[in-house]
Amino acid sequence: MNAPTMSLNDVQRRAVEHGDSPLLIVAGAGTGKTRVITHRVASLLTRGFDPARVLAITFTNKAAREMKERVEHLTAGSDVWVSTFHALSARALRMDGPAIQIPRDYTIRDRDDQLSLVRRLLKQLQLNSRDFPPAKILRQISEWKNFDRSVDDVRASAEMETDLWMAGLYQAYAQEMKESRSLDFDDLLLEFRRLLLDPEFGDRWRGRFDHVLVDEYQDTNRIQGEISRALVSHHQRISACGDPDQSIYSWRGADVTNILEFEKQFPGAEVVRLEKNYRSTPSILAVASAAISRNRQRIERELYSESEDGPRPSLRAYLSESDEAEETAGAIQDCVEERGLQYGDVAILYRTNALSRGFERCLRARGIPYQVVGAVEFYARKEVKDLLAFLRLRVNPWDSESFLRIVNLPARGIGAKSQQAILDSARESNTSLVDCVRKPGLRPKLRGAAVRGLADLGELLDWLMEREDRGISDLLHELTVRLDYENFLEETYPVGADERWENVRSLMADTFEYEAGDEDGDLLGYLEERALIQDTDQIGGAGNAVSLMTLHSAKGLEFPVVFLTGLEENVLPHRRSYEEGRLEEERRLFYVGITRAKQLLQLSYASERFQFGRWELSRPSPFLLEIPEDLLQVPRRDTAFDSAASGFSDDTYVELDEDQESAGFQVGDQVRHSGFGFGQVTQVVGGGRSLRLRIRFSGGEKTIVADYAQLKRVDGR
Repeated sequence: MNAPTMSLNDVQRRAVEHGDSPLLIVAGAGTGKTRVITHRVASLLTRGFDPARVLAITFTNKAAREMKERVEHLTAGSDVWVSTFHALSARALRMDGPAIQIPRDYTIRDRDDQLSLVRRLLKQLQLNSRDFPPAKILRQISEWKNFDRSVDDVRASAEMETDLWMAGLYQAYAQEMKESRSLDFDDLLLEFRRLLLDPEFGDRWRGRFDHVLVDEYQDTNRIQGEISRALVSHHQRISACGDPDQSIYSWRGADVTNILEFEKQFPGAEVVRLEKNYRSTPSILAVASAAISRNRQRIERELYSESEDGPRPSLRAYLSESDEAEETAGAIQDCVEERGLQYGDVAILYRTNALSRGFERCLRARGIPYQVVGAVEFYARKEVKDLLAFLRLRVNPWDSESFLRIVNLPARGIGAKSQQAILDSARESNTSLVDCVRKPGLRPKLRGAAVRGLADLGELLDWLMEREDRGISDLLHELTVRLDYENFLEETYPVGADERWENVRSLMADTFEYEAGDEDGDLLGYLEERALIQDTDQIGGAGNAVSLMTLHSAKGLEFPVVFLTGLEENVLPHRRSYEEGRLEEERRLFYVGITRAKQLLQLSYASERFQFGRWELSRPSPFLLEIPEDLLQVPRRDTAFDSAASGFSDDTYVELDEDQESAGFQVGDQVRHSGFGFGQVTQVVGGGRSLRLRIRFSGGEKTIVADYAQLKRVDGR
């Protein structure tokens, strides 16, 4: 037995010591998949594989760093390639992009940059952002890219005028990205795939690695699946690790069929199932198994634990979202005071960010420290992005979004028309925006304050481009001095200037740490690394604080105590999941939330929640109905809501007494709601201003407060 595998169980060891044929490791939650994949890398090296020709791919920079550290510990510092798909693609394109007409100095556009570009294009095309929401446009463009749909394809399939406008936006977006020598995250993957498939240059990368290991394979999208297959097309030496029960990212392109059809894509593949859980108590696993068992798109297995059991997960039914937040905060305080836990051991999970508000209020009131994961990330803060825009222009003088961000920083009197004139002048002269400003002969003819402002900007850009390269941290420090940036913040933001300046100081420290950690690192490498950072890479830096986050953000994390909240119909599962056929993915999201808990798990829902500008009655999530009652602690409550708390009865809603005012509504009435469309009344509850109606709409049944709903009858009464 090899020393690196002595700490593994028999099934883990079987995966680690597998030979060279394709291998699929189906790793349930908490079964030690990272340990298995890192030990498999170490095993490959002991068998004689060259570390420089072994590639391990995962999905976040944080996971990649942790994996690399573990591999180096196991193999005495062997320099194995450990990367995300996007970082691998970016590295390959920096090296060989010119072979397929991708310049080495391209800029990576993050989501904020993309949204800014789309908003600018909407103005140019005189389109209303209410009719064409920028976030929705980006999602659609991403989907078209992932399915290889060109602008011509989209235009050819257009059925309505709005489809043609969308095709026009897609074309304008692509043109702007090309002219500014920029790539978004989808482009990184698409262009790397194009490089891999290039008949002249593809072999350089298709034959670059002798073994490829892919973690979180259930999260790969169509393009990432094709990249994985192309990288091993010469030898089929691939090890994929993942869990279809935790595939929760279809909304951003993840394709669960990549893992479900692995054996079809790689004939002769061996499948190893990791089922022994090292994270959660048996009682928590029993609830998780019951929750996920209804799904059909999965690979059958049964998680088990040999650890000492803990209390059964509890279920709490609250009258309102305020009660849920207040009592959850109280329960957290009890955990810390009575069980000796730390606040950092606790997480509050929910389906959407909108649910965090009440919990934040109640935690603040009790003086409980907390961090909201998924709030504005450090690198997305305005002052940070502003300064990084200067650095990005030094690398890529064609970057229009960076240029527009700094053109009036500080204010120079260069208005929107003048900015457009600069963009047009650069395009007409086929020169970079920086050169267009620096060279008087290329500048557009402006008027008034803009003339002097443009000259001032030209002097600043002269300094930026010609400054001697003495390091990133020196450049950033000199830039803040030249801009008098601290005073600029104080004058621009009378409230909050100190916090913004602290962010600038943190950015300076960040550049210094990057240089100290990578002697060969340059400005291009720094900007690329920061552009690829995701919000989940920054989790865990707030010390002893309760973590508040969405279920999507929680994937890959674990906590001794988890409060899984807002478990109501049309919240989880989300109302859109019924229409979009994603009910199984919503159930997987529920499963992910349950399996984050190590010792204690509390599930909760509220009978009343404020949504869409009105109070609405809620029913428990149907996923709760699928869990056998004997697996949960369901305390009796001396309230009118007791039946729902103890048994999830369909009789939760009490019928209207004959002497109560029903505002004329009756069961069977046809009604129209401004948000949900046409429906039929199936139940009448309460009376007066508390009158509630249960209505069956096309997207499912809803219970709403009649006084706020502004319902209209459509049956003639």
